[in-house]
Amino acid sequence: MTDIEEIIDLYAEIPSFHKDYTYLLNQLPQSLINDAWKHLITRKRIKLTNIEASYINSEIESFLKREIERYNRQKLQSSK
Repeated sequence: MTDIEEIIDLYAEIPSFHKDYTYLLNQLPQSLINDAWKHLITRKRIKLTNIEASYINSEIESFLKREIERYNRQKLQSSK
């Protein structure tokens, strides 16, 4: 792999969610944000490109909200 290909691969792994999702992303730890990004751009069905994943999309917003709900449930269960 050339240097430029490695740089492109590294850039692809950096989450670039639209700024309008900041209020949602602030509710998740960075590791889950990274996992959510990878999920959106690598899933088998309806895979998004990095560019598509960085736009406003109701599917992305719903996905992030589900991730927040799941994270909060796990946090609540672990605090009991």
